[in-house]
Amino acid sequence: MFAATCSVLEDVEENGNNYSTRGNAATELKKIKSFDFVFLLHLIKEIMGITDLLCQHIQKKCQDIVNAMHLVSSTKMLIQKLREGGWDNFLEIVKEFCTKHEIEVPNMKSPYAVKRKRHDQEGFDIERHYRVDMFYVAIDSQLLELNSRFGEQIMDLLTLSGALDPKDSYKSFNIDDICSLVDKYYPFDFIEKEKVSLRFQLQHYKLNVLNHPMLVNFSTMGELCQRLAETEMSKVYFLSLLIN
Repeated sequence: MFAATCSVLEDVEENGNNYSTRGNAATELKKIKSFDFVFLLHLIKEIMGITDLLCQHIQKKCQDIVNAMHLVSSTKMLIQKLREGGWDNFLEIVKEFCTKHEIEVPNMKSPYAVKRKRHDQEGFDIERHYRVDMFYVAIDSQLLELNSRFGEQIMDLLTLSGALDPKDSYKSFNIDDICSLVDKYYPFDFIEKEKVSLRFQLQHYKLNVLNHPMLVNFSTMGELCQRLAETEMSKVYFLSLLIN
């Protein structure tokens, strides 16, 4: 795709209908065949490659909460891993690409001319500029976004939703997780007596609801709640339904 794009721009630069078209093509070709452009192109590709699976999963209408939680965790870990140990390999890939497409690679050991004097440290070279100002900044921005969207509270609520999820025969049902998160996020919805009753009610729920022939093969909480109402089990497990 990169070579094809360059080829088109080169053709327009030489054979464009007018001076303006040829000039614009030459300008864009110069930008594309620069180290900065290639560097950013590969950085975007790397970050999007890591986050793409999570993005696709959370856009699905029928979401698998448990797998979504796992993907959030693995995405954060892979982004962090890229930051901590991915620089050298990333830079080599960028250099190889530039060599292949005859793009000039700057001398990474040369001093970097700091325009606004944001860096007072001696020995601030070009390699550090690309690593700190571009590589780290882009990754930190992505981590900040992930932590903002999927912070501790959101992950806890996903855990609670996953613990109540009827998908796959309630494989993630966990009484301790449910009671712990109820204490944390529903402090005013349950009095102390109800919190004690909830744990025992969930034990009955686990034996009766999770093994009831009419209450299996559901994929959403909405379907389960509807069937609980139809079987009048909602009157028995009313505390459990408060957190659904």
